[in-house]
Amino acid sequence: MPPSDDSSDHGIFKTKAPAKVSPTTKAQGDSNYKVLLFIFSIIAVHVALFLQYKQTNVVDLGVMPSAPPHVEALVTELEAGGGGGKLLDVRFEGGQSITEPGVQLAKADTQTIPTLSKPGLSTSKRYVAVCLDLDPPFPSFPIAGPIVHWIQPSLTASSTGELSGSEPPIAHYRGPGPPPISAPHRYVFMLYEQPDGFDVEALRYREKSEGEQGAGKTREITMWERVRWRHDLWERKAGLGKEGVVAGNVYVCNK
Repeated sequence: MPPSDDSSDHGIFKTKAPAKVSPTTKAQGDSNYKVLLFIFSIIAVHVALFLQYKQTNVVDLGVMPSAPPHVEALVTELEAGGGGGKLLDVRFEGGQSITEPGVQLAKADTQTIPTLSKPGLSTSKRYVAVCLDLDPPFPSFPIAGPIVHWIQPSLTASSTGELSGSEPPIAHYRGPGPPPISAPHRYVFMLYEQPDGFDVEALRYREKSEGEQGAGKTREITMWERVRWRHDLWERKAGLGKEGVVAGNVYVCNK
């Protein structure tokens, strides 16, 4: 039998077997891919900061925006044992839900606005839901965070505690999108009791008119305005504060 040359004849065509890739070559290729993604992520962060500066004329690199201590404390409390009665039920279309704080969910399963509920909520009060990504672009280097993913005011609870509302959101819901090489990001949902005198319209983003911010028509918050979100300042402006957090939950996601 003649020696094999890793090829085969198919009629008049002679095909050669695919070249074998050594484990070393594959590992080097994966490493190069991760390095390129890391570089692109850093470039994206700098572009985000530049565009944020163009929007607001302020990028305070001296103070790293981060979740307020009470938000981190809520996440720690939730992950440690359910939040002491503050557990918010979060369910996405397709049946996915945060079965326990800190569970990992897929990006594809969390792209739609979730349904929120908590038994025992007052049916006579209104609530504000907020979702933040605490770890962009990487948990070990969260220079772009937090990112606000959702602000929904004027929710009301049914007798079973399920929340709903017709008020347009202040920030439309955006599903998670961490970089492919990132470790899982934490996505935290918080439910606040909406205080009397809560001015939804004053918190909306508006087109500039004659050089004065807030004088034009309402508009959607841009992606760049979501980045490096100063949640502590927004809470104060909205009159919420840490005492207003009545429930929360958290999941992680990176693919």
